Amino acid sequence: MSPTLENDCAALERKVADVRRKTRDFVRLLTRLEAAARAGDLVGIEKLTNDVSRAREHLFKSVDDLMSGLEAKVGSDITPEAYLTELEEALKAEGLVFRRSGGGCIVPPLYVRVDLRSRSIRLGRHRIRTLRPGTVARRLKELRARASRGTQTILQNLYRAYRLLGPRTRGNGEPAVELELLFQAMTLAPDSDYTREAFALDLLRLEAQPDLRTSDGRRIELVGSTGSRHGKRITAYRDDGSRVDFVAVRFVKDP
Repeated sequence: MSPTLENDCAALERKVADVRRKTRDFVRLLTRLEAAARAGDLVGIEKLTNDVSRAREHLFKSVDDLMSGLEAKVGSDITPEAYLTELEEALKAEGLVFRRSGGGCIVPPLYVRVDLRSRSIRLGRHRIRTLRPGTVARRLKELRARASRGTQTILQNLYRAYRLLGPRTRGNGEPAVELELLFQAMTLAPDSDYTREAFALDLLRLEAQPDLRTSDGRRIELVGSTGSRHGKRITAYRDDGSRVDFVAVRFVKDP
């Protein structure tokens, strides 16, 4: 099997774990030797001195093995194409929907952009240095899991925030409220773990179910970008790879 970033990281992780384990064993032996010296246990000192010597040899051998592996510089020769291929394999293993697009990969609701020159990738708006494909795939899967609430619950939560902010907006008909303001209102709690990415995914799910109604019979109307500079966009990518920029929302009572 040809070297891959996933395999290289896994091998390094195993070597570091081995050094940590042998270091703990070595320190425990030193603690026992110290206690034997404090007590004047000559038999114990002799035995533990031999044990410490053997443990030191094993530890140094593992450290040498670790350092020789680091000289190769993990991931130094990987190309964007090879990385995307690895990432796609990891996404497939996690059961995620994805689509190759340009120099990156669409994993709804995000566009994953690869920038190996800076040893980083962009997940939506966030630049991260977590490059290991399996780790990235699990992070994306966790994002979708956090946004796995029922769409009716999502609709009601959004409508609750809309009713708090909507009356402040003047205009004809039903007021449209910027989604960015609603997101800020929905994440005011200090312990809130609701991310923009999860919010974008929830908006996609609501968009896909136009027949949903609030408890008082209103339907949601998501307002997309029209090229105006006003309003902060919530960008998301659908399963078919198309991009959508959500700006505002209104809740409409049909006649």
